[in-house]
Amino acid sequence: MKNYLITATLLSAATSFAAPLSIVCEEDQRFDNGAFRELILTPSNNGRYLLKTQHMESLNAANSSIQTLAENLDCQVDGKAPIAFCTNSDGQQVTISEVRRVFLSSLDAEKKTTEKRIEVRMEKGGAQSHFDSFNAASCGVRGGGN
Repeated sequence: MKNYLITATLLSAATSFAAPLSIVCEEDQRFDNGAFRELILTPSNNGRYLLKTQHMESLNAANSSIQTLAENLDCQVDGKAPIAFCTNSDGQQVTISEVRRVFLSSLDAEKKTTEKRIEVRMEKGGAQSHFDSFNAASCGVRGGGN
């Protein structure tokens, strides 16, 4: 009985000290004459989250643009899928969701195409202030022992 109690206590302590979760989405088209873009929902030093973007116009670009879209976010981040819901005291709301579209891609009735995307929406006062979309394969959850 004591052995089970000690194991349960250690397991509980290990999960409470797990690193906070981050969501990272990035698409790099620079080798195809395109741009690099990245979106990161990451923990900040104050125990809340930041939502940041980075953009680099081309492979030969001298600078990249880094922008903080939202700060001091309280977030619920899923541990497996890159989905989250966040709010802050400034009235900003961030939703990161997975969207699946199925559509016909030709006149052949057998040719259906399925596309999974991660959509990032930011609203303030009910109005959308930012929208971004990434291929689901280019997004992932990091931290938390993953």
